[in-house]
Amino acid sequence: ATIIEIIMHRLLKRAAVVAVLETWWTKEREDTIREALHQRGHRLYSARGLTGKSRGTGAAVIVRADVPLTEGEGVVWARRDGKAMAVALAVGETPFYVGAFHYPHKDPADPGVDKHEAKIRFERANRA
Repeated sequence: ATIIEIIMHRLLKRAAVVAVLETWWTKEREDTIREALHQRGHRLYSARGLTGKSRGTGAAVIVRADVPLTEGEGVVWARRDGKAMAVALAVGETPFYVGAFHYPHKDPADPGVDKHEAKIRFERANRA
């Protein structure tokens, strides 16, 4: 399946607003996806890394066509490295800030993570 098919037939069928991280999109790819979504009435807000590489970067918020465009909707903040962004929008009468954030993490098995930090991360990740 192409990324457009995944967005259209899997993500937007399940949610009115979708946040995606690590898109790895180049400007050309992002423009192609934006145009394909726009043709169907959907809106794409995105943040690409401006450091010259797309690998491991990119955040996007996609708004389904049946969510009316409201005044002030759009990107309100984006990290320069493309690893985080915030979008203002409204669903119905309720305004939201949708955040898509991907910050560096360390695997608990990484020797650079002390045992206390690893325990806290494990407990957070495995809460019921």
